[in-house]
Amino acid sequence: MPAAEARQQSSRVMAELAVPTGNSYWRSLELEWVGRDQEIVAGPKIKSCLRRPLSHPEQSGTSKYLDISTHELKVMQNYNLIAITPFQYPDARLVIALDKAGVLGVLDPGFDTEKAKQALSKLIERIPCQFGVVDRGSIETSLVPLDAVIILPGPDYSVACWSPRPVLAQVTSLNEALRAEASGAFGLIAKGNESGGRVGMDTAFILLQQILANTKLPVWVQGGIGSHTAAACIVGGARGVVIDSQLVLAKESQLPSEIKKVVALMDGSETAVIGGYRV
Repeated sequence: MPAAEARQQSSRVMAELAVPTGNSYWRSLELEWVGRDQEIVAGPKIKSCLRRPLSHPEQSGTSKYLDISTHELKVMQNYNLIAITPFQYPDARLVIALDKAGVLGVLDPGFDTEKAKQALSKLIERIPCQFGVVDRGSIETSLVPLDAVIILPGPDYSVACWSPRPVLAQVTSLNEALRAEASGAFGLIAKGNESGGRVGMDTAFILLQQILANTKLPVWVQGGIGSHTAAACIVGGARGVVIDSQLVLAKESQLPSEIKKVVALMDGSETAVIGGYRV
């Protein structure tokens, strides 16, 4: 992409994604900043704030993702912003709010089977469109709707058992990305070492470049995502971005108030990587 075109696209995307972060946590998914405790509400622009054509000018109109099935493409083509419930907490209310805002909300069910099933049942009842589920092994495959988007946290990628649901694989290295592609994943989430939980050695932007140069799959970026870095990811070739901990202080988040109070005082410097996990 020519430099002038890249700058123009970056400016457009950043203007459309102008959501002040405030200590790196998004208090609202609305495009205009209206207060710390603003609810996540439906915003028509957010559905297209990160959208770009699947075909790139430099490819003479040829789609980059030729091997994507029609079903999976239909399910995922409008989701450039993916939001996962933070801290492995099965927060159905937050996912419902994200869906109303035009975002692909993803339930991270954690490891409590009963709470996970209750949250999933609520989502099936309340959300008419697609939502996502992180595979933690706490929800039986048969309970998850066939049009749900599955996120595999890795490093093992059992894609086949979730068929025909579209599967996104969280990867922390190029080697993992290649294994996930070979397993039949629909797309990849390049999880940089700025993220919480399991991480690798590379930052999100470095990992994105490595993956785009070696795979044909669409890539979403996770790690250090804010309004400006989201725009940079799109200009750099990503299909979209993933947020999670940025939603901790959202009004719809059902995390305990004690956790929210502690997180509100943090600036990110408190984390460290121990044994391949950022904690």
